[in-house]
Amino acid sequence: MKGKNVYTLLILLMLTLSGFFSVAVSAEARTVHALFIILGNDSEIKTSVEKNSEKMTTMLQELSYDCEVQLTVMKSEDMLVGKRTRTTLAKGNIGRPKITDHGIIQSREALEWLERLSPGADDTVLIYYSGHGVMEQFSKKHYLLFAGLKGADSLERAELSEKLKLKQKQRSIRLCMFITDTCSNFGKIPSGDTVVRFGAEITDKARPYLQDLFLEHKGFLDITAASDGEFAFGNSRLGGYFTSALLSQGFTAAADTKNDGNLSWEEAFRKTQEATGKLYEGTTFMGGAAARGKQRTQTPVYYSLPDPTDGSYVPSSLPTNRTGSTDNMVLIRDDKPFLMGSNDFESGRSAPARTVRVDDFWIDVHEVTRGEYMAFLEATAYSAPPPGMNQYCPTDDHPIVGVSWYDAMAYAKWVGKRLPTEAEWEKAARGGLFARPYPWGDAAVSHDRANYGKQYRGPKPVGSYPANDYDLYDMAGNVFEWCLDPMQSYDASQTQNPFGGSQRLDEVVANFESVRGKRVIRGGAWYLSGELPTRVDVRYSSDPTTKDDGIGFRCVRPAN
Repeated sequence: MKGKNVYTLLILLMLTLSGFFSVAVSAEARTVHALFIILGNDSEIKTSVEKNSEKMTTMLQELSYDCEVQLTVMKSEDMLVGKRTRTTLAKGNIGRPKITDHGIIQSREALEWLERLSPGADDTVLIYYSGHGVMEQFSKKHYLLFAGLKGADSLERAELSEKLKLKQKQRSIRLCMFITDTCSNFGKIPSGDTVVRFGAEITDKARPYLQDLFLEHKGFLDITAASDGEFAFGNSRLGGYFTSALLSQGFTAAADTKNDGNLSWEEAFRKTQEATGKLYEGTTFMGGAAARGKQRTQTPVYYSLPDPTDGSYVPSSLPTNRTGSTDNMVLIRDDKPFLMGSNDFESGRSAPARTVRVDDFWIDVHEVTRGEYMAFLEATAYSAPPPGMNQYCPTDDHPIVGVSWYDAMAYAKWVGKRLPTEAEWEKAARGGLFARPYPWGDAAVSHDRANYGKQYRGPKPVGSYPANDYDLYDMAGNVFEWCLDPMQSYDASQTQNPFGGSQRLDEVVANFESVRGKRVIRGGAWYLSGELPTRVDVRYSSDPTTKDDGIGFRCVRPAN
């Protein structure tokens, strides 16, 4: 009996210690608890709010490299169908969603989610709403319309905000965020569809900035898309202007106005306001001035901003430098072969056309900019700035030009990347289209698609023209881009990771200073006229020592 008691005590002690250590570990690990309310139950805004959901999920994927993300999505797809899903995001991957039930999303469900939530003190809670909203003209009460414009099920925005604040107080939650992309108008809906001419997308997935904003700050964030009396606009390509501006500008290095590497929510919000205004100003309304109405801008509003970072939390995965980072890059997968080259040209330099495959690789979203290249020069004292830089690259957002092939290779090595092979470049430029002449397809080149023909006196800032279907900018026109390959005839037998020349790819990268002979340049330049230079299959070349005001580059990084 005595031995049995001792045995029981030991079991209890082990269970107690196990529970203790379990609590200690879970308290140390941070989690972001996110609720997305996506109300596409009105065909006028359906595609826009779905794009918002897609982009916000991509943002959480980036954040999930540094913490656990638990995402709940409540989505009304139309007036009859809806669904609720829960999933965990880890290291950029989305776990298998669990569909809990079906039916139109109701306002009470958002309140119930918040009521059931049990976050830790060091966790982050995010509620994001995208759908219709309306403001009472006299009371100035702002409502979120769960049942669409019918108003049969509405929730006062301030009520959800106050309940989130109460939850934060009850559980001493480090950071809570409430973000809504919705109108703050007075009971009307905007007339006419919109067409936007603006190049911004999510072009910078800078994890350290997300760490600053989601993991290091303390307090309460409460922001919305439009000021009192304003509509919140968007379109099917960008989604909501406010959400697009927040993700493409607010959550990136572009917002770090102090240039101290620590992004505050005030900086992020001010940049979002600016970018949202530019999107609105660049909108052409079908129906002209009458469709625009009295609204002259769209200005996001904040009710509360968190305190600046206190530096008390540094994620173990926070990189000490950017070397080898895939920020601001797109992953191109070996999901299908593509047709490389063309038999259409008399010169034959792009022949023979053949079907090719390349291994998965990352590629820069845009050409390397002056700002990025100057950071390299300042850090390494590699050389003086390129000649003519101030004339042809007047801002940090312009692509760097006047760099030789050797200069481009040195920069690529510094950031842990390399120049693309011709095959990688052409696959990326085609954007998933098979046997089409341009990044956008068959339509002839025009000045609203690319910078060519001396329309301007130099390159335009990166991202000034629409991206291709891989979300890559300026794959036609603006500036030529150096490739890794020497200029020589295609070998028709090379159909897997083709690379020209007698040297292996890794030998060229390792000993690039000793390389001689012309290297391939692709994509056309701002000063060349006609359709031919901007085709994805056309090849040009230049001596590796050339420093031309129309030649720049972008980098790649093998996925493996």
